[in-house]
Amino acid sequence: MKEKFVCENHIEEALDDAVFEENAMPVMNVVSDVDKLGMKCAYCEQESIYIVTNIHSDTK
Repeated sequence: MKEKFVCENHIEEALDDAVFEENAMPVMNVVSDVDKLGMKCAYCEQESIYIVTNIHSDTK
């Protein structure tokens, strides 16, 4: 799964999607100030708060 930046309102949907897509437990990390840089939620236009990946991802 490619990492998804998501807002607080869509974190549950992102975690569900990660499980469905990868059949693996997702990992949720809080976006740091350095990572923010205007990243928007993958589901809406709000500022992202979390990054969701799976445990097999090499990105996090």
